[in-house]
Amino acid sequence: TNKVAVPNGQLKAFPNPTSHYLNLATDQVRFPQTYELFNAFGQQMMRGNMLSAGDRSDLAGLPAGTYVLVMGQRRVRV
Repeated sequence: TNKVAVPNGQLKAFPNPTSHYLNLATDQVRFPQTYELFNAFGQQMMRGNMLSAGDRSDLAGLPAGTYVLVMGQRRVRV
Protein backbone atom coordinates (compact mmCIF):
# COMPACT_ATOMS: atom_id res chain seq x y z
CA THR A 1 0.00 0.00 0.00
CA ASN A 2 1.34 3.44 -0.93
CA LYS A 3 1.41 5.99 1.87
CA VAL A 4 0.17 9.42 0.80
CA ALA A 5 0.66 12.63 2.76
CA VAL A 6 -2.63 13.99 4.09
CA PRO A 7 -2.86 17.80 3.97
CA ASN A 8 -4.66 19.74 6.69
CA GLY A 9 -8.16 19.23 5.28
CA GLN A 10 -11.34 18.28 7.01
CA LEU A 11 -12.75 14.80 7.56
CA LYS A 12 -16.47 14.50 8.14
CA ALA A 13 -18.45 11.38 9.03
CA PHE A 14 -22.26 11.38 8.88
CA PRO A 15 -24.93 10.53 9.84
CA ASN A 16 -23.69 10.28 13.38
CA PRO A 17 -24.93 8.15 15.03
CA THR A 18 -25.62 5.51 12.37
CA SER A 19 -26.58 1.86 12.34
CA HIS A 20 -25.68 1.10 8.74
CA TYR A 21 -23.78 3.30 6.29
CA LEU A 22 -21.34 5.97 7.43
CA ASN A 23 -20.72 8.62 4.78
CA LEU A 24 -17.18 9.95 4.63
CA ALA A 25 -16.39 13.35 3.15
CA THR A 26 -13.09 15.15 2.93
CA ASP A 27 -11.25 17.86 1.05
CA GLN A 28 -7.64 18.40 0.03
CA VAL A 29 -6.72 14.72 -0.06
CA ARG A 30 -5.16 12.52 -2.69
CA PHE A 31 -6.77 9.11 -3.16
CA PRO A 32 -6.88 6.31 -2.22
CA GLN A 33 -6.60 7.03 1.51
CA THR A 34 -6.60 4.31 4.15
CA TYR A 35 -8.93 4.77 7.10
CA GLU A 36 -9.26 2.74 10.28
CA LEU A 37 -12.08 2.43 12.79
CA PHE A 38 -11.20 1.71 16.43
CA ASN A 39 -13.51 0.82 19.31
CA ALA A 40 -13.36 2.37 22.81
CA PHE A 41 -10.72 -0.20 23.82
CA GLY A 42 -8.39 0.79 20.99
CA GLN A 43 -9.05 -2.37 18.98
CA GLN A 44 -9.13 -1.97 15.22
CA MET A 45 -12.60 -2.95 14.07
CA MET A 46 -12.35 -2.01 10.41
CA ARG A 47 -9.86 -0.86 7.81
CA GLY A 48 -10.74 0.43 4.38
CA ASN A 49 -9.79 2.70 1.53
CA MET A 50 -11.49 5.97 0.76
CA LEU A 51 -11.46 6.16 -3.02
CA SER A 52 -12.98 9.61 -3.57
CA ALA A 53 -13.89 12.83 -1.73
CA GLY A 54 -17.32 11.38 -0.93
CA ASP A 55 -17.35 7.70 0.01
CA ARG A 56 -19.18 5.47 2.48
CA SER A 57 -18.49 2.51 4.72
CA ASP A 58 -20.91 -0.20 5.84
CA LEU A 59 -20.97 -0.45 9.65
CA ALA A 60 -24.01 -2.75 9.88
CA GLY A 61 -21.94 -5.69 11.20
CA LEU A 62 -20.44 -3.75 14.13
CA PRO A 63 -21.95 -3.68 17.62
CA ALA A 64 -23.43 -0.41 18.87
CA GLY A 65 -20.86 1.78 20.59
CA THR A 66 -18.47 4.69 20.27
CA TYR A 67 -15.77 4.43 17.64
CA VAL A 68 -12.90 6.61 16.44
CA LEU A 69 -12.36 6.99 12.71
CA VAL A 70 -8.71 7.70 11.83
CA MET A 71 -7.35 8.81 8.48
CA GLY A 72 -3.81 10.12 8.54
CA GLN A 73 -3.56 12.69 11.36
CA ARG A 74 -7.32 13.25 11.43
CA ARG A 75 -9.68 11.65 13.92
CA VAL A 76 -13.47 11.73 14.17
CA ARG A 77 -15.56 10.21 16.96
CA VAL A 78 -18.53 8.26 15.56
